[in-house]
Amino acid sequence: MLSIRNLPWRDAARQVRGQFPLVYPAIGLAVVTVLLTLTVLDLSCSGLFFDLTASRWPHMDQDPWETIDRFFIYPGVILGIASLVFAGHCLVWRIRSRWIPAAAIIGGTFLMGPGIAVNGTMKPFFSRPRPREIVEFAGPQTFRPPLGFGDELHFNSSFPSGHASIGFFLMAPAFAFRRDARRRYLLLAAGLGYGALMSFSRIIQGGHFLSDVLWSLGVIYFSSWLLTWCAVAWELRQQQQALSADSAADPSTSAEQPRELESRLAA
Repeated sequence: MLSIRNLPWRDAARQVRGQFPLVYPAIGLAVVTVLLTLTVLDLSCSGLFFDLTASRWPHMDQDPWETIDRFFIYPGVILGIASLVFAGHCLVWRIRSRWIPAAAIIGGTFLMGPGIAVNGTMKPFFSRPRPREIVEFAGPQTFRPPLGFGDELHFNSSFPSGHASIGFFLMAPAFAFRRDARRRYLLLAAGLGYGALMSFSRIIQGGHFLSDVLWSLGVIYFSSWLLTWCAVAWELRQQQQALSADSAADPSTSAEQPRELESRLAA
């Protein structure tokens, strides 16, 4: 039985960092958050789509944005639930499949990102008012900066965006099927594009600020990274055990074991 303590965490982190950077996205999100907090850029971005003369959001509940809001969440929801069901089925019935790590990454990101982090924790914790709810845009509530707290507990709050998170969640397959660089970049671009479309739809209707959707992107990216790290560590440990078993069965292969393991770590 595998022990968490014995997993090759450093080797796994090095491998994942080689495919998906960790430090630069974290620094970028921090810098953008500070910029949006210290300036009026968050308000200005939303203000581009607010009609001051009529005191309304002209694109609110209008197509194609309403259709995007209502139906574009389903690809992510279906993918996430299907991945969870498949991974759970294999775990319960002890079915071996080469698709289990990919399903675990995708399903785990769905559960951790849009599920627990965004809708289950951050929205009620920060309770940030939406653009259409604040005084600057003819609403009753006070504007709060990113990471700022609202006046009262609100589970359906603005920060971060649930719709954007389920859109950016379609980046998760890029982490799950990461070994081929071309496929990885295509899947990553597709997820970013899909999430950006849903983000714009929410901003143009006064449902979210720019900072809300950027944090949704960050939550999904780092959730995917964390789960990929865990999956790679588990896979490397499995490979180490397999090589050790081969060496014990055939001592003549022990000289090749370090070289073979090194090549797998670099894969």
